[in-house]
Parts: sequence; C-alpha cells; structure tokens
Amino acid sequence: MLSAESAAGAYPVEAVRVMADTIVATEASPYDNVNPIDLTMPKGMEEIAGATVSISEASFVAGDVLSFETMGNITGAYDSATRTLTLTGTASKAAYEAALSAVKFRSTSDDPTVNDTKTSRSISYTVTDANSDGAGAETSLAATATVNVTAVNDAPEVTAVATLEYTENAAA
Repeated sequence: MLSAESAAGAYPVEAVRVMADTIVATEASPYDNVNPIDLTMPKGMEEIAGATVSISEASFVAGDVLSFETMGNITGAYDSATRTLTLTGTASKAAYEAALSAVKFRSTSDDPTVNDTKTSRSISYTVTDANSDGAGAETSLAATATVNVTAVNDAPEVTAVATLEYTENAAA
C-alpha cells in the first residue's frame, strides 16, 4: 500500500492511500479501475471539495485516458493536454473514496507500450478539503500508484478495395 502522508496537522487531508500498489491493463480491453483509495482526515474535516488523478508526463503515451462516471454530487472531466482527471463537487470522505476508487484507465493506442519502452504508467492522486474546519481549503500531498500495461499483438486486417467479376470458363 502506497501513501502520501503529511506531517501531523500540516494538511487537512492527512493521507491519501492507494490500497493496491499496482494493477494491470491490457490493450484494447474495457476501462480498468485504477485502484481502491482510502483517505485519512483529521477530526473536524467532514467534506472534500475536489480531487485530481494524473498520469505522469514521463510515462504517458498518446491515447491514454482516465475516465469517471458522475457519482452523486461528484463530477469529473479529463484534460488530455495535462493528462489530468479533475473531480469536483463537495461530498463526504466516503463519497470521494468511492469516486476515486471508480476512476478508470484505458489506452486507445495501437502501441500502448511504445515497443516495450513504456510498459507502466505512474498515476498520482490529490484531494482538496472543503474548508469544513474553517481554516481554509488545502490540498493533500500526492499518492502514486502504478498501472502495468500489456500490449496485444493485433491480428492484421484485410479490406477489399474492389469487386472482381468472373465468368465461369472465361479467361482470367
């Protein structure tokens, strides 16, 4: 289990814990859930205002996508230019744990490992509290997980470009 923990009291969200260090995604498979998440918050912190989930620039491959389906008050938008999925909407700790655990990864690339040079992706998570303690909104340190990507040898496809007519016993 990986975590990004702050010094006591330094951040409203004391820790973002990724419950599984690594998951596996296969090329052309449906979206795969990235990781279950656990949030540790000090007493008095009741709500979270937002979160981000990002693919590191160093491990990103064109065609990588993070996705999320709206859950209650929490909505998400993926920005491919920054490789970041931003979740917004004030909700409880439990709701954000569920939302972050529901984030999915997929690569639409025909070569998602770039000839086996990028076989994993580094995924980072941060959360921002909703100022429920009145001390101001703060963002957590990032927690990081790994998605191992497996490429698939795609079968070649043949496409007919024209229709040929043939008459039996005629010269070809």
